[in-house]
Amino acid sequence: MSRTTLRNRVLTAALASALLAGAGIAGAAPALAEPLDDIDTSNVVVTITGTPKVGNTLTVTTTGWPDDTELAYQWSFNGGNFGGPIDGETGTSYVVTSDLIGKWVGVVVIGNLDGFAETWENAGLTTAVFVDQQPTGPAPVADSSQLADYLAGAEAQSYAAQEAGLPTGDIDPSQARTATVPWFSADSFVDVYAYSKPVLVGTFPVVGGEVQIPLSSSLLSGLGAGNHTLVVTGQTSGAVSSVSFRLAATLAATGVSPAAGPIALAALAFVLGGVLLVTRRRVEVAA
Repeated sequence: MSRTTLRNRVLTAALASALLAGAGIAGAAPALAEPLDDIDTSNVVVTITGTPKVGNTLTVTTTGWPDDTELAYQWSFNGGNFGGPIDGETGTSYVVTSDLIGKWVGVVVIGNLDGFAETWENAGLTTAVFVDQQPTGPAPVADSSQLADYLAGAEAQSYAAQEAGLPTGDIDPSQARTATVPWFSADSFVDVYAYSKPVLVGTFPVVGGEVQIPLSSSLLSGLGAGNHTLVVTGQTSGAVSSVSFRLAATLAATGVSPAAGPIALAALAFVLGGVLLVTRRRVEVAA
């Protein structure tokens, strides 16, 4: 008898007793059955074999159950803060599907044996479902003039610079940065382009529900001053996120950003002046 069945019988008996008392009918409540013991599973082992890659087959085997135990199976998933059974997957094997990318797969084995309560054991994989990296897709749109409409149509999740771990205000393009984008869709990899003109940043893995996007100084310097947007697209789900940021202008001859402030510029001028003075003295000595 299952725990659910036993609980239902207890509730039914209590309800019957209450109804009899309310109607003024003398009578004792029905006697309750003694709870059944669980099946002894001290020797039970549940094992899942296979790699949780999309398209692969996982198989469950189990040993150690008492003779005549009838077994049933239910595959399940764990998404960290949520999870549950995988609908219709009640056999000894399961073909991994893309909707579970980034989640963990497990299986519950349910044992039924006459004279004992329904008893279950389970096993789960420690590697999340994944898919191989695909070739990088094309830029979503040709230029920034089409970007707003594209992001709106794709229902993109938009992040400000500070939400992605980037500085607020003008960013010095001579300094490498890393943007961190939360990722909740079923993807193992994402493609990233930078706008105002589409520049491929790269393809990056989704790890622990986020994407780390390195932005080199050469990449940032090549984008030019002004407003820019990172467009992040899931290779499997097609989900889209964006990160807006602004780059400061850079002095072409020196590589110094005006955002560095007057002190830094004054220091640069001092150094350049010293170089000119030394050069002039060398010329005078030579003369």
